[in-house]
Amino acid sequence: MKAAIKKLWHWEFTKLAFFLFVVLSAVLVFTLTPALFPSALISVLLFFIFTPLIDAAERKGISRTSGILGVFLMLAAGLAFSVSTLTPRVAQEVDAFQRGSSRYATNVTEKLKLQEARLLAPYPMFKNTDLTGKLFTWLQQSSDRFLAAMPNFASQFLICLLLVPFLTFILLKDAHEIRRQILKLVPNRHFETVYSLISRILDEMGGFVAARIIEAALVTGIVTLGCLFMKVPYAFMLGVFAGATNAIPYLGPVLGALPGLLLAVLDPAVPNQLLWITAIYTVANVIDMAVIFPLVVAKIVDLHPVVVVTSVILGSQLFGIVGMIVAVPITSILKILIQEVYSRVYDHTEALR
Repeated sequence: MKAAIKKLWHWEFTKLAFFLFVVLSAVLVFTLTPALFPSALISVLLFFIFTPLIDAAERKGISRTSGILGVFLMLAAGLAFSVSTLTPRVAQEVDAFQRGSSRYATNVTEKLKLQEARLLAPYPMFKNTDLTGKLFTWLQQSSDRFLAAMPNFASQFLICLLLVPFLTFILLKDAHEIRRQILKLVPNRHFETVYSLISRILDEMGGFVAARIIEAALVTGIVTLGCLFMKVPYAFMLGVFAGATNAIPYLGPVLGALPGLLLAVLDPAVPNQLLWITAIYTVANVIDMAVIFPLVVAKIVDLHPVVVVTSVILGSQLFGIVGMIVAVPITSILKILIQEVYSRVYDHTEALR
């Protein structure tokens, strides 16, 4: 009897050790291969987005593979339609921006030199400092570094373009099998806990991703329509940038408004533009914070603002902009883990009393 118990305990320990080894190996692979991390992240996001559609199709008798191919075809058709519809407008805005960039640069130089002369007037010893020239030298060096990094970025983008469809297809097709294989590695006494954790995490992350996409789309629409209505140039570019940066908690709305506000300050062609652009971003953020976020996002992820800010700062330090975006969902997963473990330990302690 003791030998059987010892053998069972040894088998449970082996399964747990192997499970932890698999998890740590996955973390190590993503850490050592930066190009793989964005591809895996995008694939997981697409998995959360499309899983409800494919599950619904499977319940109606459509095979999972056919459902996935159907979703991919619809996605390709939607992308093709969007590109064919928006590309001329975006190309027009990019061309207009390139033609006006010299005007903006001249305007910036003049304003900076005026401010520099005004600030340094009481201090003759700093008269020949040329802060404006040094600033533009730094900007030129930053631009050169950015251009030097473009080949690496292009190669990573190509890797993402090749890997994302493949990884997404595997996740969507074999999601149930992957979950089953993971659960087989879990010791029997922890099976219920891990199963509950996986279910809660998948449900919450699926809802969070869908909510964030809806929120970004609405913010993009509000800013774009507002800019079009007030005849602000580069409406589509400003709207898309505002919606994309809105995924970053707290800092996102500020970052999203910067291009529009800078445009209003630097473009002398349209008078009173700063007032209108400020009003557009203010209205978009008020609607987002008062209506969209509470109704769509906050109900799904219940985190204290201090926890959110801390996680975003930590994420930015570890993984940059990507870390800022994924900080909240990762923190939410950790919250679920802590809640589940605490609940199990507390229930076990109560049962022993």
